[in-house]
Amino acid sequence: MLKQKRLDDQNFIEIANRSRRLIQKYAPDWTNENASDPGIAILEMLAWLKDSMQYYMDQSHLISTSAYMDLLGIHPRSAVPAEMIVRAIAGKSAFEDRSTLKLPVRYPFTADETPFELADAYEIQNTSLRAIYSSNMDFSRKAVDLSSAFDNKAKAYPFSQTPYIGACLYLGFDNLDSGRLSMYFNMEDDPEGFRNPCDLSNIPFAKGVWEIADPSGEEVVWRPLKLHSDETHNFMEDGIVTLRLDGPIHTFGLLKGELALVWLRFRITHTSYDRAPVCKNIVPNGIRLKQLKTHAYTLPVSFSDLTDENEIVPEHFIEDGAQILLQSLEGEIYRTLKDSDYSMIQNNDGSVRIRLLETNDFTDRRMRLVIGQSSAGGINIHPVRGLPFDTIESAFDHLVFSTVEVEVNEDYQTDIWHSWKPVRHLWASTASSRHICLNPEAGTFEFGNNEIGALPDPKEQGFRIISASSSRNEFGNGHYTKILPSVTQEQVRFEALTRARGGKREETPAEAIDRFKASLMVPEILNSREHIERVIKATPGLAIRDVSVLPGEQAGKKGRIVVLSKTFEKQPQLPAVYQKLIETRIEEARLMTESWTVSGPEYIEITVKAEIIKDPAVDLSRKVIENAVREFIEPAYGKRFGRRYASSRLMRKIEKLSGVIRVSRLNIQTKNGICKKSDGDIQLPKTAIGKLTAFDLQILNNQGW
Repeated sequence: MLKQKRLDDQNFIEIANRSRRLIQKYAPDWTNENASDPGIAILEMLAWLKDSMQYYMDQSHLISTSAYMDLLGIHPRSAVPAEMIVRAIAGKSAFEDRSTLKLPVRYPFTADETPFELADAYEIQNTSLRAIYSSNMDFSRKAVDLSSAFDNKAKAYPFSQTPYIGACLYLGFDNLDSGRLSMYFNMEDDPEGFRNPCDLSNIPFAKGVWEIADPSGEEVVWRPLKLHSDETHNFMEDGIVTLRLDGPIHTFGLLKGELALVWLRFRITHTSYDRAPVCKNIVPNGIRLKQLKTHAYTLPVSFSDLTDENEIVPEHFIEDGAQILLQSLEGEIYRTLKDSDYSMIQNNDGSVRIRLLETNDFTDRRMRLVIGQSSAGGINIHPVRGLPFDTIESAFDHLVFSTVEVEVNEDYQTDIWHSWKPVRHLWASTASSRHICLNPEAGTFEFGNNEIGALPDPKEQGFRIISASSSRNEFGNGHYTKILPSVTQEQVRFEALTRARGGKREETPAEAIDRFKASLMVPEILNSREHIERVIKATPGLAIRDVSVLPGEQAGKKGRIVVLSKTFEKQPQLPAVYQKLIETRIEEARLMTESWTVSGPEYIEITVKAEIIKDPAVDLSRKVIENAVREFIEPAYGKRFGRRYASSRLMRKIEKLSGVIRVSRLNIQTKNGICKKSDGDIQLPKTAIGKLTAFDLQILNNQGW
């Protein structure tokens, strides 16, 4: 007999009991919880109804499961291409007739025969980083030279070991020109490897501004720079920082005896760092590559970017001989413009200029470019046979689901193309849904049958792919040594700064369901301290050492969540950013079974006095004994909240040290009277941790030995 699936482990009794427990929260005036109460009868009837629905849901098969997934918003994650960062090194001859070298988006590379593309548009500057300093705004603090540390492959603190508002990182370049400047910052992401994984872009650990020095006046003025992108999130992780340099650029000597350089700086304006950023290197002209091969893509046209000559100049690489369609939006359909409406110049370096004719006014329309790369055959068009579950095999495999866009010519009498939505299955589609099932690994597309998914009329040219990229996904991860651009750039070579990492394959529906189940909260343990502690400790982006949960003693009384961060030695108080993130986490994890307040711990000062008799033949230092006592009072592992300090246990710990014959006297003391016990031990409250503030030690030799 096949084992019955259980989508929900609750039965009728558990559902009813759980509902009764919630009465005090939502209806404290409801005092009669006997079965004779009409409200309890309704509650038990709804519990029975839920239990019955669970039984029928447990009989689900793949079709029902997929429909339920759509209703719950559960979708398999699309494949993710691997990424790596490389440094562009250009010889001086490459800048003979220009100040910078421009590399457009999707500029193709091969790394050990694996295809890669440029993730963003970059400009290669003819510059080198000559000086790096850390100080404050007016250099009233000592200027720390970081260049020597990087040259010796050592680590450095760009904003000192205790970052403060006004701390500055100064960068001196020997030559810079107007345009974009990209710098790769090799940060030590987690010095101790303790931060929970997260998206740091949503966590405001710090804020700052990039500035450039302007010494043209009587005094040096620092002008703000436009920040194009910051992948480091204010120096919290590895990444590329891209700045836009506009206006005059001057050189001068920042410090006495310093060379005349172009100086940039990053100045901290707000800090909630829970640890000081640690930097291992700073490299100019760092660029990011994605392990992708794009076959076709669409580009929206913004008329605010048009030049006075009414030209469109996209910042994207377009292969020589690529098929390009310029389309304008009319109603809900994009119509392809005639060749007489515009002129186009396509260059060998991957750049394109499209000039709209002045006789046509397109400024009030939305437009786009559809580009099919020549190496992929341009814009692939396939016939539609009009048969149920008609399957189309494209020439591509390992497609990245999120990059695929298709269009269908639904009427055989016209040339009107409609956008169709690629889906992973057709079971949730209706007869009017413009859905087409995509198998990304095989690169095949399947229509419906006019019952699940619409089926268009047959046409010889009825289906085309207007956007698609393929990737080797996790197979693209690894170390690459030989990196070459597909279009040769003379006097420019590329050197890998990081491994290619982060590539993931397409997630299966079963894996998506397992991921969803893992994120579910089991209702029976929502009120347990262990569950709340586990959720808080796993809060994304935080480094949490310990958590203590104290629910409210009475209904309506606030509970307390006390959090000890892993950096509490340097930052005893809980950072404000931690409080905000934990409060958000409480809401997201549905932990609002009662109201909570979030705070840091209370610190109880502990004093230890000891008298030890030691063996004269053994060299026993005071530091060894003090370290043992400190490990007992402030353990590196295990719970820190609410500990009990027993003199007998500490005595046994010290007597295990080599050279200690006997502990003749030992006292553990604190000024906090609440913590003292009658037997001389110390019992901390559940919201407090102990801190060793004084250690008085007397060492006596045992002359009798």
